[in-house]
Amino acid sequence: MDFIKTQKSYQRFTSGGRIEWVQDMLYITLSGYYQYGKASANKKLNAYYLQPELKLSYEPVILRLGAEVLSGDRTISGYQSNNFDVLYGVAWKFMGNMNFFTKFPADVNNKGLVNPYLFALFPLGKKVAIRSDYHLFYTQHPLVNDQGLNENKYLGFENDLSVRLTPFKNLEINQGFSYFIAQKQMEYLKKLTHHKRVPIWAYLMISYTFKY
Repeated sequence: MDFIKTQKSYQRFTSGGRIEWVQDMLYITLSGYYQYGKASANKKLNAYYLQPELKLSYEPVILRLGAEVLSGDRTISGYQSNNFDVLYGVAWKFMGNMNFFTKFPADVNNKGLVNPYLFALFPLGKKVAIRSDYHLFYTQHPLVNDQGLNENKYLGFENDLSVRLTPFKNLEINQGFSYFIAQKQMEYLKKLTHHKRVPIWAYLMISYTFKY
């Protein structure tokens, strides 16, 4: 007798959208999404994502102040999950160039993430522009340490600096530098082995556009 092995699938749904308000130099937006259906292990899914942002364009300076909130589990439950999964989103667009948080909920141990940010763009003439992105990272719910006690929600601070130079037409030079000032909690997430060591990342990109 032959046995046919079947694999059960669980359906996850995401509903939401974005509202925007524009007035002269000010732009305000709120994006929100709700996930429902079934997560893995047949858990009922009840999760959400929020992203409020305020953008001020005072030529030539542009400032963007906002936050991302991804819900997580306060406690482990056998029947419900509150973990929002970004799925096909681009996490690094708002969560820092160093990519500490890209896979959810694994990268935050199912505890959710709160990411307040400030993006500042300062053009210096027509050929030079400086950008500085600031991030604060928190878990939505406390992590648990080796003694079974709740830890502080604050994970660390990241700063992404970049300079864009266009010395002449069709040529662009980008220089970036990032660093992360971590807290002990990053070790519980297995992101760092020594939180007092400051990780850094830098890049240099030169691009030339050919026009025929």
